[in-house]
Amino acid sequence: MKKIQFLVIAAILSFGLIISSAILSNMVEKVNKREDSISVKGVAERKVKANKGVLILTLMRSNKTAEDAYSKLEEDLTTIKDEITILDLVENEIEYSNIKTEPIYNGNTKEILSYNVYQTITITTNKVDTLANTSLELSKLTLKLPNLVVDTPEYYLTDIEKYKNDLIKSATNNAKNTAIDVLKVNGKEIGDIKSLIQDEYKIFTTIDLNSNKTQKSNELSAINKVIRANVTATYVIK
Repeated sequence: MKKIQFLVIAAILSFGLIISSAILSNMVEKVNKREDSISVKGVAERKVKANKGVLILTLMRSNKTAEDAYSKLEEDLTTIKDEITILDLVENEIEYSNIKTEPIYNGNTKEILSYNVYQTITITTNKVDTLANTSLELSKLTLKLPNLVVDTPEYYLTDIEKYKNDLIKSATNNAKNTAIDVLKVNGKEIGDIKSLIQDEYKIFTTIDLNSNKTQKSNELSAINKVIRANVTATYVIK
């Protein structure tokens, strides 16, 4: 009986060794496969200034009759146009929206107490350096026109694609140098590139083009932008 138990135990141990060997072999194979190549991240950035600025003004008037509200709005619009002329803004940079009318009712009744009329003026320019001053000068009109709202200027980068090839190339070189440095420690070298994946290509913002501090998102109120490209490169290990 003891002999049979010994044989059973021996068989179980032998089977366990076979399974363990198979698992170990599989793990070694995966490690070897991983050691055949190396994947690294590469990043490149370029600081640029926005090439388009947008400033939106909203004008509102309220009166008991729609006609009087329109009339007052036209007077205010004339004042704004005079200021725009002084600021030497180009005509094709300015867009006037259609006037919107909003009746104000007396509670839940159909009785109209008054009318609100609105019009927006959108200034779009590539003279981004002067837009802040334009906004400041137009904001002074709110002393005369309390119903005028001047939004904060917004800045856009519309030609981001023209930087893409150079940034992807720089990010790839950054990844390559990282791979070289990592493998050098183990006395190995990189071979050909196996794959290249573009992870990210987007706009961020920075307070100052001479600063290295980069915000995480593209704040439209910031004139200075940062374009960042991230790649993942996989190289053969020699």
